[in-house]
Amino acid sequence: MSDYKCIVVIVDRGLGDDVIAKAKSKGAYGGTLVSGRGSSIHEKRKFLDFMVKPEKDLVLVVVKKNLVTPIKELVKKDFEIEQVGKGILFVFDVEDVVGIDIPLDDMGK
Repeated sequence: MSDYKCIVVIVDRGLGDDVIAKAKSKGAYGGTLVSGRGSSIHEKRKFLDFMVKPEKDLVLVVVKKNLVTPIKELVKKDFEIEQVGKGILFVFDVEDVVGIDIPLDDMGK
């Protein structure tokens, strides 16, 4: 087991970059943003009698364990994740990690 966890945040399309910025403000080196489409019961919306499937941003942020709580709390608050239909946030253990524990100041030295 490593000293890392992965924070996964699913929000409406266009908010993923903001989620990454918030994570970076609490010490993350960055994140990965993947585009997707929601399919929960809260995602069903009609527009002119057509079902609209809302687009989503899926954000993956791998950080050391000590950064999880501050990042999680900031994202929950700023993106109102605890409200129904506003998003999903979950965290899981990362078994092994390579290539992310490199502070920007040390690159190229």
